[in-house]
Amino acid sequence: MSQFIAEDTRIIQADWWDEDEQVVIRRFTWGDRQELIQAAIDTDIVDGQPRINEMQLGRMNLRIMELGIKSWTLKGPEGKVVPPSRNWIYRLDEETGNFILREINAFNPRRGRSAEEQISFRGDDRDGSVERQRAAGRANANFGDGGDGLELAGTESDAARDSGGRHHPAEQT
Repeated sequence: MSQFIAEDTRIIQADWWDEDEQVVIRRFTWGDRQELIQAAIDTDIVDGQPRINEMQLGRMNLRIMELGIKSWTLKGPEGKVVPPSRNWIYRLDEETGNFILREINAFNPRRGRSAEEQISFRGDDRDGSVERQRAAGRANANFGDGGDGLELAGTESDAARDSGGRHHPAEQT
């Protein structure tokens, strides 16, 4: 049995995109997760010990997008397909950016997290206050819990999909 992760991808498509627009997302490797941890945490050394200053959720979310998007056929303002570069990721509209981020997070759940936990992860903490409290030592951080120390930022897991893999937002009740 191989000890390496095989290239694992999923094609996603939101129902508000053009029919020919899709994004191919990929599963994270151990090395990817280490990069995300580094992007997420701003530390320094105090009295010879590392101290977490703050969580950098925006920086981490951008890195999640950069690592998680393998390719896309999204079109820019001129109607032509643009590369999935940092520049174009920055320019995504909020709905599309959040959708892609949620899909990447759902495709890369934290080890040991149930499907229900992944669905609700950070749903009540969109402003990142819990992460900032954890970084400041005012809440229970998950580092040292036997996991990988990283919870990917996002809100929802797999939403309803049709047979073609297109996303359909859940109906509000």
